[in-house]
Order: sequence, then structure tokens, then C-alpha cells
Amino acid sequence: MTFKDLQDVTYDYVNELAGAPGFDIAKIKLYLNRAEKDFVRKTKCHQREIDVTSVANQVSYDSDDAANLAYIYHVINVRYINAGETERGHKLTFMDQSRLPERYEYGDPYWYWVTGNNDRDLFKIGTHPIISELSGTLRIKAFCFPNQDMSSDAQEPYIKEAWRDALPEFAAYRIFRTYSHLKREYSFRAREHKAAYDEIVDDINYHSIKQTDEFTQVEDVYNEENSY
Repeated sequence: MTFKDLQDVTYDYVNELAGAPGFDIAKIKLYLNRAEKDFVRKTKCHQREIDVTSVANQVSYDSDDAANLAYIYHVINVRYINAGETERGHKLTFMDQSRLPERYEYGDPYWYWVTGNNDRDLFKIGTHPIISELSGTLRIKAFCFPNQDMSSDAQEPYIKEAWRDALPEFAAYRIFRTYSHLKREYSFRAREHKAAYDEIVDDINYHSIKQTDEFTQVEDVYNEENSY
């Protein structure tokens, strides 16, 4: 199903709203794009491995270093691969930023920290110790939002074909809810479409095999038992 197909299905669901104030194809497009973001957030179906090339002694990395960092909403795990190596690298342990030592330390990293998860322009990731090597690889496995809204009719969603029926259900739910003040029936229609959307999401979450989030263990780098 292309973006045009999704628009047509959504319009079939909500065509009785034609002529309502503010209702147009732009509203359908808006809520289809919101639908995809909501879907990938609730199903965690959109995972990426993002490689960031290390810069010697650089404290943190953001979207200027790797564009896809801007679309992360949850980091699953992080590995560090030394320059010139092709192995998986060693896994880093999460550390809350508030527990970073007062002074910078440099060398091979053992911990990672993140900040700005909820703001695409403020997301940063760093390590402790700070990577002192040039051209190493910080490999981030993360759940991400799509990095582009659908705009042209020929575009397709990031999600699999089999799941795309969920998007018009979400869009119809949100549109009917927007106009529920005009007619009581629209509230019922909104709930029907939301129930259909939730059923698809729940079915995917029940049957999908996906990695669970790792337990976030906060390390105390001052503890001698955790020394390196």
C-alpha cells in the first residue's frame, strides 16, 4: 500500500465528514504520518544499527556526527569496535549522566550515557572513558522513529505491508475524534476505529519475536570493584 492507497482507504472511512470545517486531504495526510510514528513506538518494530565514527577525545556525539541519531527514542545497547577491527566489539554498560566523574578520562570506553532522548535536536551520546582513538566505531542499536514523513503519493511507509491496514484505522480514529463535538455518532465511530487499530497493535506485540530492552544498570565508576 502506497501513501495514496492509505489516503484512499482513510477517505472511505471518513467520507461522511466531507464538507465539515477544516476537513481536507491535508488532515488525512497529517494523521497517517502520525499513525506511523505511533505504530512504531507501540510495536517497537523499527530498529536500527547506527554506526558513529569516533573522533579522538570528542566528549559526545549528536546528529551532526550521524544523522540518524536524531530519530532515536530508545537505545537498546551500544558496542565499541576499535579502528581496523571487524569483530562485534565489546558491549558498553549504561551509566546515568549524573554519575559521570568530575574529571574527563580518556581511553577505551566501558560505559555509555545518553541525554536528550525526547528531543531530536538535543540527543547526545557519550562514553566513559572518552574515546581517545580516531576512527573507532560506536555501534548503537536503537528503536527509532521514521526519519521522513510520507509526502508523495508513491511513497510507502517504513512498516511492513501486512501491518499497513493499521494506519488508516488510526487516522480515522483521530479525525472522527476531532469532529466528535458535531455529532454523537462520531464519538462511536472514533472508538470503533481505535479498537480496530489497537487490535492490530496488540496482535503484533503478542506474536512478534523481538529483543526486550536491556535492564538499565547504573554503574558507579568510583567503586573499586568496577575499576578497569
